[in-house]
Amino acid sequence: MGLEPPYPAGAPRDGAPRAAAPLACRGEASCLTYSDITSGLCDALPQATLYFTGCLPMDVRGLGQCYAPSPLSLIHMHIPSAKNQLDTSRGRTRQRGFTLYELLIVMGIVAILMSIAIPSYQFVTTSNRIASEVNGLLGDLQYARLEAIKEGQTVTACVSSDGTSCSTSNSWNNGWIVFADVNADATVDKGDTVYRIQRPFSSTDTFVAGNNVTAITFNREGFTSTAGNNSTGFNSTILTLHAPNPSITTTRCIVLTFIGNPNVIAGGGNYYGLTCT
Repeated sequence: MGLEPPYPAGAPRDGAPRAAAPLACRGEASCLTYSDITSGLCDALPQATLYFTGCLPMDVRGLGQCYAPSPLSLIHMHIPSAKNQLDTSRGRTRQRGFTLYELLIVMGIVAILMSIAIPSYQFVTTSNRIASEVNGLLGDLQYARLEAIKEGQTVTACVSSDGTSCSTSNSWNNGWIVFADVNADATVDKGDTVYRIQRPFSSTDTFVAGNNVTAITFNREGFTSTAGNNSTGFNSTILTLHAPNPSITTTRCIVLTFIGNPNVIAGGGNYYGLTCT
């Protein structure tokens, strides 16, 4: 702390450093030096009142020059208590963290929010995936029907796990293909053109056709016939899509009649006498 020199006007000063003169606190009987002040001996008083004669440094820490006023002059100054300065410094740098009680409250709020958000997120992602899968097959069946009418020849959609040939499985989640079936035998023969390929599902959802239907063929009028339903004949069939944990909200079905127009119904719905379960 820099101090203005409190010596009388015109008092001589030699600029040479000198040993600090003895100091005394008001109310104290003993004589003190600068080291006594800085060590806290006078900290009992909020503002230490110092009286000294002789050499007065500009800084009580011993920094600066000594001034030499009249040897008989009595110099009086006030400096803040060293202890008070230390407390103020500590107050400026003190940092306060979280208490355990505050931390537990925050953790409880986060747990409640997660318990609400996670199930909702899972439901949304499952619904979006189911919709994408059922719309994929629906779109390919509609494409096969329109292609058969446009080209004037039979077009077949069948289960296929390799993208080149029809399989005997009725699990359409294994993938499927749409191809020009010239002789309407639900088999990819030499010269038949494969129009579309759907790879197996990356999820564990199941897409199973009733009556063990493995292929659906559209003639040039757009009507349908099926392969894999043995001797039961074709009136209508249903393909049911289930999530790993089946429920009404995550179930979708495609119902196909001999007219050839596929329809999607939600879980619990009924169409043409068939219920989506």
